[in-house]
Amino acid sequence: MMAFRWLLVLVLIIMPGYCSADLKTSIATIETLLAQGKTVAILFIDMQTGFVKRFWAPEAYRVISAQAELLDHFSGNKGVHFIDVNYVEEGETLSFLHQKLLRNSYYRLLVKSEDSAFDKRESLPVDNPGATAQEINTSLKNYLHSIKAEDVVATGCFDGGCLMQTTEDALEAGFNVLVDRSLNITTDLIDRDAPSESEQRGIGIAWEELKEKYPDTLKVLPSESPAPCN
Repeated sequence: MMAFRWLLVLVLIIMPGYCSADLKTSIATIETLLAQGKTVAILFIDMQTGFVKRFWAPEAYRVISAQAELLDHFSGNKGVHFIDVNYVEEGETLSFLHQKLLRNSYYRLLVKSEDSAFDKRESLPVDNPGATAQEINTSLKNYLHSIKAEDVVATGCFDGGCLMQTTEDALEAGFNVLVDRSLNITTDLIDRDAPSESEQRGIGIAWEELKEKYPDTLKVLPSESPAPCN
């Protein structure tokens, strides 16, 4: 576990700048919303130390690098609120991302005990007493309404689990949602070495079905191989 974390940090430091074509599309989409005077909330879901051992390493290197680029691009932008979503008792946010998140005044911590970040309870416990950001002590729906955010970008893990459930609940709550699957860890690899093709196809089908259900409020960009960022 510790060896994986140090290797992950090392690779992120030395690897060249790579991002998917979809990340560029995501950035352009968010910038368009900001130009319209809208507030955008970017959720970083379950990117925690407790889940690292269940990541597929090659995918984790690509995804975390892309997430970091998204953070760097919008760091300090007053129209973008970064919400760090932590699953209770699954450890701290990965330090590489946490350090970047803390640079932003509009950074908040949400601790959940359900798969969806849109937990129906009105008050959520804080499992990270050392957090320096103000925690969200109300439902995510209420918090987003309080900052007048109608548009949500969902990133994190796992693509076919907590992230998809959070997305569906956000849509049901009336929010517009952008999902760039290049920013997501695809599958939970506990007791396996790599994601299966059949499982990945199944997750892709589930996203397509969700798009059909919410054609006007959900935009999903498919995961693809990384390409150089110019």
